[in-house]
Amino acid sequence: MTLLRLAALGLLSSLVAAACGTGPSVTAATPGPCASTRVETSTAQARTASPGPGIVTLLRYSGELRAGEPAPMSWLIDDRRAGGDLRLLAMRLENTADLVRAGPFPSTGSSSSNVRFESSITFPRAGCWDISASSGTARGDLVLKVA
Repeated sequence: MTLLRLAALGLLSSLVAAACGTGPSVTAATPGPCASTRVETSTAQARTASPGPGIVTLLRYSGELRAGEPAPMSWLIDDRRAGGDLRLLAMRLENTADLVRAGPFPSTGSSSSNVRFESSITFPRAGCWDISASSGTARGDLVLKVA
């Protein structure tokens, strides 16, 4: 079994544990089998999620996230943990062989305590997708339902 497959199985185990209440907290935002990360609407143009410690994601697409369409996202990462770029790995939970890699995305600036990254990812199929984000020592997972 390849290292990537083992990592994917470990990630899936963590998500199952989280959904059952035995791991990190994931709040269901949509009905059905996809336990999406909790997303909050802060303005008409921005919705936010917190996929990990020191990471905030701004979801910049309007309406429903659809397969085959780009999903633009901004990432704010604590400057003590951020590296020079951001990498994304998305895995469809219904079939862990469906993987999408995106990046590296360079930093687009910083504020007093955060480094900002702009990204876009296109999901090839509908389903429940786990997006693993990494930059420097910062790591986080964001689960989104794609129609």
